[in-house]
Amino acid sequence: MKEKKLVIIINGKGGAGKDTFCNFARTKFHILNISSITPAIEIAKLYSYSGEKTPLWRKKLSLTKQVLSKYNVPNQYLYNQFNDNFIRKTDMDIMFAHIREPE
Repeated sequence: MKEKKLVIIINGKGGAGKDTFCNFARTKFHILNISSITPAIEIAKLYSYSGEKTPLWRKKLSLTKQVLSKYNVPNQYLYNQFNDNFIRKTDMDIMFAHIREPE
């Protein structure tokens, strides 16, 4: 029998409860929770970012992501996560992809 997997694109303003929802789903399913902002976060960590969600850091991450988007980095990151860490792993049921890009 073929294994069924579900990909859900999740979007919303900061503080809307996206991660809360994903954490709830984690109590019932094996999930992969990824975000297109992750490459920008990884770069910001090189320059003292420690995860705080202040207006200043949100702006810095947004600007960094805009630059990375011009070179398709967020989309390539999502594709790699989908292919390497979701499709190839048999224990994953649902992948949540946090994507805010209007395009």
